Amino acid sequence: MDPVTSTERFSFVCRRCRHEWTREYQIRRWADSSGDEYTACSIAGLPVVPPWSGILACPACGGYRVALIPRPSTKDHRGRSRHDHAGRPEHIP
Repeated sequence: MDPVTSTERFSFVCRRCRHEWTREYQIRRWADSSGDEYTACSIAGLPVVPPWSGILACPACGGYRVALIPRPSTKDHRGRSRHDHAGRPEHIP
C-alpha cells in the first residue's frame, strides 16, 4: 500500500491544571508487503510520538496527566464517527 498522509486535529486536556489545547498532526499510514500496518506522526515535519500514546506533556504546567479528548461530533461524509473507542481518529477511506 502506498503511504497515505493526512492532517488530523487532536484535542487534549491536562488533568492536573485543566488546560485544554488542540494540535494538528500529519499522520502517515502505510502497510508493508506482508500487510503489517504502520503509522508515523509529525508536527511541522518533525517526528513526534502519536497523540494517542499517553506520554504527552501539558504545555501550560508540564504535567504528564494529559488525556486525549474524543470528539464524537466529528463525522465523515457518511455520518460515521471518525474516532474509535480509544479516542484515536479512524482512517476512513
